[in-house]
Amino acid sequence: MSYVRNLIPLLAERFADDSEHELILLLYKKHSAEIGVVPASVELIEIERERGGAERVLWEKLIVPKLVKKCKVDVFYTPYQLAPKVHGVKTVTMIRNMEAFLFGRYSYDLKNYLRNIVLRLSSIRTLNRSDRVIAVSAFAESQCTVDLKMSVDKVVKIYHGRDTRFSAQPHMQDDDTLKKVGIEKDYIFTCGSILPYRRVEYIIEAFSRWSEAEKCQLVIAGSGNDKRYETLIANLIASSPVASNILMVGHVSPETMRVLYRRCRLFVTTTDIEACPNMGIEALSSGCNILSSDNQPMPEIFGSAATYATSDHLTDLVIDLDNSYKSADASNNAALNRASNFCWNRCAVQTFEALTSWD
Repeated sequence: MSYVRNLIPLLAERFADDSEHELILLLYKKHSAEIGVVPASVELIEIERERGGAERVLWEKLIVPKLVKKCKVDVFYTPYQLAPKVHGVKTVTMIRNMEAFLFGRYSYDLKNYLRNIVLRLSSIRTLNRSDRVIAVSAFAESQCTVDLKMSVDKVVKIYHGRDTRFSAQPHMQDDDTLKKVGIEKDYIFTCGSILPYRRVEYIIEAFSRWSEAEKCQLVIAGSGNDKRYETLIANLIASSPVASNILMVGHVSPETMRVLYRRCRLFVTTTDIEACPNMGIEALSSGCNILSSDNQPMPEIFGSAATYATSDHLTDLVIDLDNSYKSADASNNAALNRASNFCWNRCAVQTFEALTSWD
């Protein structure tokens, strides 16, 4: 939804200004309000009832192709790596979930393990039969061209943009927001889906061994659906000597997230797998001091605006945590400068070209 909220209005404006092409949006009705106003020249088809699970898969496979044909569509774009194939129509998809290809390195519960197997097979099938694939980073692009052996001409790299609502500028209500979620002192911040590839346990273990942990808090935002991993994280926190300083705030509002980023002393991520991490661009936009794993595409996104750690070496991670925390500035100007490389307007222009330019 972050991608859709930011991109769709700009993409719709681009189509509205173009006399050769028109845009038809197929959306759940409940998401239309989140996207905002789109030009009157853009046709909007709203789906009244949201579907899930097998019902959604069947609906997409059986009904969506009929809608595409009925609307006499020339190019069918799905901003994900799962989409039905509509014969006689050019299909554009997007690779934006690397977990499906690399999940075998981690211990998932049975439900999520089976889900990832299905997602991997379905993703490969969708991407291979697409006429064009949008990759959100060079790392995702290499998954297509190297691992899946696609033609380089078929894959277009387009980065996500920067949401300008994330900034380093403090607001008057920030302190009240922090108190409401239980933050009472300087804090280290990490966020994202609580899943095995995010390696949140590395951060908890390093924080628990860190000599300065009594003086600050570790704040973890996000939620997950892997019961085995949730149990692991809960047990680590319960057994930590500084458990009272580890705060899991779960899923919070976008407004609260913006405060958590800009007011943290240090943003830490030990993730192993990302495509083009929104959390990374949000941390840059917020002027965070950043300590990150050295797995791609994190260096691709952060550049020189972060300190990199080999997160699976616990002793080294504790040292990196200590050094980064003590040297943290009020605002990381390198991060703010790096954030300017990511632009939703540019993303919209490049996406428009990917959808409309065909030999």
